[in-house]
Amino acid sequence: MSLNTSILVDTLLQTDITPNDLMVYFDGIIKLIKKYWKTVYTKQMMDIFKEADIIIYSLLEILIKYKKQNIADIAHLSKSIQQKSKKYIPTFTIHIPKKQYKEAIEKNIKKVFPNSQIQTQENIELGASISWEWRHYKRDIDQDIQKLLW
Repeated sequence: MSLNTSILVDTLLQTDITPNDLMVYFDGIIKLIKKYWKTVYTKQMMDIFKEADIIIYSLLEILIKYKKQNIADIAHLSKSIQQKSKKYIPTFTIHIPKKQYKEAIEKNIKKVFPNSQIQTQENIELGASISWEWRHYKRDIDQDIQKLLW
């Protein structure tokens, strides 16, 4: 990690924004960049962000100042915050059809991420969906049938 990135991560961790919220904001910024490309940083868009959400506006200003405007740099910042922060707690959301599988899935997640939070929601589909930060894992009966038929 460069000195510039290290200073930025330390500064962000000293703010009132929790590390988990920073992950959500950076994920949102990455999605905005994917959709609107470099127009995210134009004056017109920045004025919209300033009115809509001052935190996103401030984070974008910080990214501009530190020249960390591309997706790879923002993803690297997110990873660095996760590694450096003691307050960061990975949060998973699990959608499963029956509660009988809940314990097995939670056990496997806790094995890899011991200090994580897990939220379970019952799902009517035959399959499982697990999401955390900007990652998603989904498996359902329709995918398996398609693979068997082809």
